[in-house]
Amino acid sequence: MHSETLHEWKQGHNFLSETHLAGERNTRRVIALTAAMMVVELTAGVVLGPRTARRLRGR
Repeated sequence: MHSETLHEWKQGHNFLSETHLAGERNTRRVIALTAAMMVVELTAGVVLGPRTARRLRGR
């Protein structure tokens, strides 16, 4: 049999470390920012109308 153990080769299964929690927090911030920008764009489209959007794009 082998005299070595596999203990030193095993990895931990701690999926809720501080780095993972920070990454999850940043992901939630990006989702919130994206949702807020979508609301701003939709509101601007309703208020200003489609002609203004075309004019701003240069068409």
